[in-house]
Amino acid sequence: MPDRNRYEPGHLSRYVHSLAAHQRPGFFHRSRRRAARPERFDGHGLIIDKADKKFTDRRTLAATVENLDLAGGLTDAFGVTLTFAKIKAIAIHNLSVTPGEVLKIGGHASAAFPLFDNATDIYPLGPNGIFFIWEPSLAGKVVTATTADLLKIDSGAATIQYDIVIIGTSA
Repeated sequence: MPDRNRYEPGHLSRYVHSLAAHQRPGFFHRSRRRAARPERFDGHGLIIDKADKKFTDRRTLAATVENLDLAGGLTDAFGVTLTFAKIKAIAIHNLSVTPGEVLKIGGHASAAFPLFDNATDIYPLGPNGIFFIWEPSLAGKVVTATTADLLKIDSGAATIQYDIVIIGTSA
């Protein structure tokens, strides 16, 4: 019988969804039960601590850099263009198990998505590592088209496959 508490490579989306469900029941969809407190809205029809957009993919970088455009450059599972206004969670799993095959996350020169305080900061994600940011509050991490909307991922000289999940809102 599989261990339900153990992360299985290749199932990052399910893993993030499971984490979100345990942290905030009903994060992705409404519970049938009535909430103990009244639901709070942000003025745009979105409920606080909720998300309405999700991007998941398994990608391969062959000794190259990729800039994921969070404001209109990604599509969901149905082929619909995603334009995130706020990001609530990002999870990236470096599927490589070879020592030295590091994914560099962040650091776009002119339009970096604000993951870190300094736009030039980079997080080196080692083999079989998972990079995870969770910010479910109403504020989230704001995406600003053309000036702060690119998530840079660099594989250096290696060919690296990785899983990515991005969860956010449209308003």
